[in-house]
Amino acid sequence: MRSDSKGSTTISAQILVGGKPRTLTGVGNGPIDAFVHALRGEFGVVFDVKDYVEHALSQGSEAMAVAYIEGADAEGNVRWGVGTDPSTITASLRAVLCAFERQGVAG
Repeated sequence: MRSDSKGSTTISAQILVGGKPRTLTGVGNGPIDAFVHALRGEFGVVFDVKDYVEHALSQGSEAMAVAYIEGADAEGNVRWGVGTDPSTITASLRAVLCAFERQGVAG
């Protein structure tokens, strides 16, 4: 992941689709937006983040983060995703992927 001085973030992520690794690249105004653009570009479907919330599951600098994403397809069908990780960014991306997979697109 890279961010430039103009607020643009580029992300390159590897996901498993049908048990095989695929590398996706996307650009957006932050990590979540860039990842969503990468998924849209790879699978050619509409997926929009409608809501996003994250918080720590405990106290301290080593706390586990949990992120919740409300995503919607072209028809407005809502899918929720949840992700956890010590990294807030990774937890967020896992939540996006969880919601996206619930659309039945990525295998």
